[in-house]
Amino acid sequence: RDSDPWALLCFGSAQEFIPVAVSIIETIVAKEKLKESEQEKERVMHDAEQHIYHGMPPAELDEILTSIFKEADVDGSGALDLDEFERCLCDIRIGMTRKEVNLLMFETYSNDGMIDYEAFKPLCMKLLVELTAQEWLAPDQDEADLEGLITKLCLERDAEHIGKLHIDSIQEVLVSADLGMSLVQICSILSEAQEDEDSMVDYVAFAPRVAFMVHACQNYRERMNEKKEIMQNLHAGEGWGVVFGRDRDTLEAELQAAFEALDKAGSGCLTKLQIKDGIKAVFADTIDRKATTALLALAKTTESGMYQYKTLVEQAFRTLKGIVELSILYED
Repeated sequence: RDSDPWALLCFGSAQEFIPVAVSIIETIVAKEKLKESEQEKERVMHDAEQHIYHGMPPAELDEILTSIFKEADVDGSGALDLDEFERCLCDIRIGMTRKEVNLLMFETYSNDGMIDYEAFKPLCMKLLVELTAQEWLAPDQDEADLEGLITKLCLERDAEHIGKLHIDSIQEVLVSADLGMSLVQICSILSEAQEDEDSMVDYVAFAPRVAFMVHACQNYRERMNEKKEIMQNLHAGEGWGVVFGRDRDTLEAELQAAFEALDKAGSGCLTKLQIKDGIKAVFADTIDRKATTALLALAKTTESGMYQYKTLVEQAFRTLKGIVELSILYED
C-alpha cells in the first residue's frame, strides 16, 4: 500500500492530503474558467463579425470605406499615398480612435508609399473584427469618467464661461474626445440636445445624457443582447426598408434635388437656414426636432461658415434608421 501514491493520498495525514486536494480543485476550476473564457471569446468574435464596427454590418462598413477611399482617389488610380490613406481612416463617418488608425497604418505600411485600397479592405475588415472583440472584452469605461471628460472638453471651448456652447461646438467636442464614435452615433447623440433659439446647448446639463449614450454605444454587444427580441422584430418589420415612406434611393434623390434648388451657385454648400429649408421641403411637417437636428449634424461645416450637403444626402437614410436602433439601445 505504501508504494501506491493513491494509497498515500487516501491514507496519509490531513496535513499531506489537504494541500494536494486544494491544488487539484484549483486546477480543475482554472481549467473550467479557461474553457469558459475561450468560449466567450468565440462568441464575442462571432458577434463582432456580424456587427464589425460601431454596430455596422460588413456590407455597410464596406460601402462607407469604399465611398471614402474613392473620394480621396482623385486620379482614379485605385491607390492612395500614406497621407491620403490616413485622412481616410480619420474620416468621421467611420469614427476610428487614434490608436486604431495607428494600428491600421502600421499593418498596411507599403515600401512604395502607396496603398491599393481594394486590396486593403479585407485586411481592414479582419482587423476591425479583432479590435471590436477586444473592445467588448475590455472592462467598461465608467459613465462618471465619461461625463467628466465631456464636461472638461466643453469647458475648454467655453471661452466666455457662460455654460453653453453652439451645437456645432458640441459636435466638435464629441469628435475630438477620441471616443471611437461613428458619424451616425454622434448625430444620434446630438439629436438629444436641447438647443435654445441661437442653437446653444447647456453642456453641463447635457453631459450626463451624453455619457450614458456613449457608454451604451461602447457596450453595443451587451445592449444588443438585452434588446435582441425587440431588434429582431424591428428588422423583420415591413417598414424597416423605408424611412418616412421613402427607400434609400428615393430619399437621396429628393434631398439632392431640394438642396440643388437652393444652391444657385452650384457650390455644394448652403447656409444652415437653407439646409433646414431643404429638409423641410422634403419632409414637410412629418419630421420631428430630433431627426432634424441629427440630419443637420451630417452637413459638414466649411471654414467660411457654410455647410456642405453631400454627406447629409449620402448618410441621411442610414442616420434616420440608426436613430431608431440606437434609441432602443439607449432605453433603460
